[in-house]
Amino acid sequence: MKWFNNQLFTSLVKNNLPKLFKKAEIESMRGGKIGMEVGVLRERILIALLLKSFGDKNVKFDFSSTDNSKDTQVFDDVLSIKTFMNNGYGGIKVFWASDNKTVRNAVNNYVPQNHFLISNINWGTKNGGLYLIDLETQLEIFNNIGVEKYLKINNGNNRGISIQTEVLKTLLSHKKTKHIIINWEDPKLNYNIYERWINEMN
Repeated sequence: MKWFNNQLFTSLVKNNLPKLFKKAEIESMRGGKIGMEVGVLRERILIALLLKSFGDKNVKFDFSSTDNSKDTQVFDDVLSIKTFMNNGYGGIKVFWASDNKTVRNAVNNYVPQNHFLISNINWGTKNGGLYLIDLETQLEIFNNIGVEKYLKINNGNNRGISIQTEVLKTLLSHKKTKHIIINWEDPKLNYNIYERWINEMN
């Protein structure tokens, strides 16, 4: 887990994440609202930062799309990447399922499996940042409170299962959690989402 405190990685995160995440928001914007695809773009940006920092020999990202608990591997550390805006602590999904019966089976068998790399975006502040929550910390809390208190399970549509808000706050503030503080100053970009594609044309 020492790679998280690598000087190059920390510098790249602080200097580039706000600008790149803002571009991701602009690219996914529809009718003035940020689209759901922004999550995939943010994930790719974070993996790109890892590749830039540690090289493609040390960063793996070709996991099966059916295994939504694995997004990348840095050296020996397998990561699940999550991002959320402002105070949206209840929006961190840990798995998706097709129907409530499948959800119940998945919940009954759920155990944290990988480290979390989580970005909390707070435009105009220095709140949030980038967090690395190791698997041991997740298991410590999970084993203490059990799956029913660890996961947010509704009576209605449960296809996207989240970590409970207070559990996530506890994980983020845990003494073992690593944290990079980011100045989320809004870069106010004049960014044309079509320009790069136009420039690719002969």
